[in-house]
Amino acid sequence: REHEPLITVEVAVQLTDAKKFFKVPRTFRVMVCPGATVATFREVVGQDLAPSGRVMVPRGKEAMMALQDSEELPDKVTVTEFKGKRQVYVKFTMAQCYKVLSLLRGHLEKAESQKALHEAAIEVAEDEMEYRLRLSQFLMTEAYPVVCRHFGLGCDGVESLRVIPAGMYLVDQHLELLELQLEVETLMKNRGTVNFLMGKINELRHKFGLPPADYPPHLLNFVYSQSLLS
Repeated sequence: REHEPLITVEVAVQLTDAKKFFKVPRTFRVMVCPGATVATFREVVGQDLAPSGRVMVPRGKEAMMALQDSEELPDKVTVTEFKGKRQVYVKFTMAQCYKVLSLLRGHLEKAESQKALHEAAIEVAEDEMEYRLRLSQFLMTEAYPVVCRHFGLGCDGVESLRVIPAGMYLVDQHLELLELQLEVETLMKNRGTVNFLMGKINELRHKFGLPPADYPPHLLNFVYSQSLLS
């Protein structure tokens, strides 16, 4: 499927109190689809921007003008009352979520990826907490860079572990995306999340008046066995 391009909005945080006077203003980026509004911006940054925080643009040489939530988001803004630490925020559309999950599935299906995860499970003696740490390391160094390059996110390492999952909140609302995520998490051998997704899919199917999903035996065996190697 085709997916929309992302545009980058450069954001500066206005420093107000006296202690911050000599600090370099913090900047970060928000990546959204063209035509996004200030309301979209607030949705993407979430609780990191206070409800009373303003999204502003210059007016004249020194004055700043607050934008209304219904206004289109320009490519540069200044915000107040912002407490976030991330360098990048993104909101993926449904089609972009599909692309992210497809990229991850393609990478995880490779023999070398499955070998690496299989060996990780053996090395940690199937300790699930330790395995999740290894999985995070694998995603950070091997899988997420593929997504970051494709979308030009300009982030890596630990930052990508925050940015990519946080940008995919539409997945929970769509059966097709949840089913694709289930495939991806199964390839990751991420048992806790697989179990959660199976329940989530059935919740959504019930909501839509559909019968429960008919999960294959190998998936049920993986979830209910004590082994990550099932």
